Amino acid sequence: MNTYQFSNEDQNIVQRSDGAIVPWNPETGGPAGGGRVWQQWVADGSPTPDAYEEPEATEAEVRAQRDALLSATDWRVMRSDEETELGATLTEDRTALLAYRAALRAVPEQSGFPSSVTWPDDPLA
Repeated sequence: MNTYQFSNEDQNIVQRSDGAIVPWNPETGGPAGGGRVWQQWVADGSPTPDAYEEPEATEAEVRAQRDALLSATDWRVMRSDEETELGATLTEDRTALLAYRAALRAVPEQSGFPSSVTWPDDPLA
């Protein structure tokens, strides 16, 4: 579970307990990029969060993130298929790409799923 702490240095930034910086969204009254119901925030005229604990990720949210990562690599697999068919030099390591996609598909099998997920590294990252 991440803890959000208001940053006094910048009224628009929230600091998570793991050190990550998360932009503050004044329209939703919580951290940007969420879409969840943000609670436990203190406001003094304008949003100034005191502290917030992020709710655990649901199985559907983690699967959606995993599916988006898989979809983002579809074109790379198609390119690799075409390069292989044409006998062209491969743009990237096909085995590493397919292993990455297999690891993404295995995310729901992790012991901590969905609250604690170790995401595989994209071979191009």
